[in-house]
Amino acid sequence: MAENRHRSVTAPPAMVVICNHGIADPLVSQLMLDYVRGMQRSELARPVLFITEEPPGAKPPDGLSEQLLSEQVMWVPLRYNVAGAQWIQRAFNCWLMYRLARRFVRERPNTWLVGYLSYGGAYAMLLKMFLRLRTATVCFEPHTEYMVELGIWPARSLKARVMRWLERRQVRHGDLLLVPTAAGMRHASELRPKGTVWFQPITIDVDRAGFDVNARARLRNGVWNEDDVVFIYVGKFGGIYYSIGEYLGFLDRLFTGWPQARATIIAGEGELEKVRQHELFPRLRDRLRLHGPVSVERLHEHLSAADIGVLAIPPTPSQAYRTPVKTAHYWAAGLPILVPFGVSDDHIIAEMDQVGIVVKDLIHFNADELRTAYARLSAEGVSALRERCIQAAHAYRDSRRMVSTLLSLLK
Repeated sequence: MAENRHRSVTAPPAMVVICNHGIADPLVSQLMLDYVRGMQRSELARPVLFITEEPPGAKPPDGLSEQLLSEQVMWVPLRYNVAGAQWIQRAFNCWLMYRLARRFVRERPNTWLVGYLSYGGAYAMLLKMFLRLRTATVCFEPHTEYMVELGIWPARSLKARVMRWLERRQVRHGDLLLVPTAAGMRHASELRPKGTVWFQPITIDVDRAGFDVNARARLRNGVWNEDDVVFIYVGKFGGIYYSIGEYLGFLDRLFTGWPQARATIIAGEGELEKVRQHELFPRLRDRLRLHGPVSVERLHEHLSAADIGVLAIPPTPSQAYRTPVKTAHYWAAGLPILVPFGVSDDHIIAEMDQVGIVVKDLIHFNADELRTAYARLSAEGVSALRERCIQAAHAYRDSRRMVSTLLSLLK
């Protein structure tokens, strides 16, 4: 009996991890799944049930399921089609999650329900009502606030009201909330949480995403001169980001006021085609390079060939809650960021650690001031600036910090 009690105390708890993205999505494969695998390597492995919602036609890497099983991670993919009936799919998947989790925890009463992002946290809170397990939300953002603010969801819509209720339940009734920004911490404290609220920005494997000097030489050769200053943007347009027209307008004003400025956009092929069709593109094409989607494993090569990473996020009030993954990748590859004031905590770090340029927004800016700011950042040399950015990535956005936090709190 004494031996059994000892085991129950020292054995790490099991986890049911819920993600509302596919396992191949970089938000999962390079983030939450990477954190879980890091936890499994760092101590006695714990049983993990890892649930994802997979889009139609999703094809996971060959052998991934077997590899995860060898790490005591059982992956279960559920289906979800964004073009289908949203509520019916969500309800059905929630029912499947309940059945899977109930079976998993039957002999594992010491189990955490871990939701990733606010949608995963919403699923976890619904399951908590029936399974009575401890719950945690990793990277909690009040997603509803900026979806409503930017006009993507009507404020009185059923989706907005239900998601706001579930987000508030995550704060008020969850056992653990990992929040990535200071604004998010203030938001959570105003809702009087009963559990632990912990400040922890989203993180990446900084070493794996680091600056590549050979890639810089190869990708700039014959494309950019060494004195060109290349602004790079990776991501989407519209919705919670600047539109294509707004971003091309930014580049037009930038190129007019800064002769050495150049730009690269890495985006989906559909969005790149819209860029090519835009009326401003003929004026920009000689100084703008377009590139289709790049795997996360190769992204650092393209970032290494640039000089400044752009966060194309409108600085509306709710954007203070966000934690752009792009920032971590930019800094890891040695790039200072161009960030609108008020976005995440990144605008504060950019100025405090001299690893970025802060502007009012990408619509109202002065190219001369940008050029002067970049000259000031690189006054000690581009290599010194690059090293500061890499240090910032390690200090604020390295996954070893996230793994250590999860290991210390999920006990």
